[in-house]
Amino acid sequence: MVSPRLISNGVDFLGYIVRPHYLLVRRRVVTRLKARMARYEHRLVRQEQECTVYRHEAATLESLRATWASYRAHLTMANSHRLRETLVSRCDWVRHFFALEEGLLVPRATVPPIFARLKEQYYFFANWRSEAILLFQIGRFYEFYDEQAGRLIGLLGLRPLRAGRGFGQRCGISIRLGWQCARRLVANRIPVAVINENTDRPWLAGVKPRALAIMWQPVAM
Repeated sequence: MVSPRLISNGVDFLGYIVRPHYLLVRRRVVTRLKARMARYEHRLVRQEQECTVYRHEAATLESLRATWASYRAHLTMANSHRLRETLVSRCDWVRHFFALEEGLLVPRATVPPIFARLKEQYYFFANWRSEAILLFQIGRFYEFYDEQAGRLIGLLGLRPLRAGRGFGQRCGISIRLGWQCARRLVANRIPVAVINENTDRPWLAGVKPRALAIMWQPVAM
């Protein structure tokens, strides 16, 4: 037997509590959203003693954008302004990957599909992450160029390489030493961006596709 309920208690309908003059989002919907965002954070962000490590996984980030847009559309139909503000505050880590424009996640940079020259590609990433030293993958090595090469020759004692690839200064390390190099730079309060060759994208023309893979951000003192 169904018991009568007060209209003021609202009606459960499609993820909302419908009341006479307004809508509320069901608590179950909010709980699911928080759980999904927590899973994304666990996948993309790792907090360490000296730094925060951000993993730039394209498929995961695209899924995150879609999830955020879907839940935002659901929330905006209800009286949820404070809830949306709380969500943005709790998920501040998202701002590393995206800008917020009218409540939606917008990539901070879009990598062009084709670069004609390696130097053009390198400086795209260097300007995008200008605060960081780039570990720029060239085959089985990470190379450093121009001003950054000069810094690392002095800071880490790396051996200069002959000028080439369109750059004035060059030095590099084996990929297997990349983690150790990143750790030393972070210990010196220097952010690190790892730019890896992108095997997921077809290489149709120009230089080999590359993408930002990992960002090491020293913790603010």
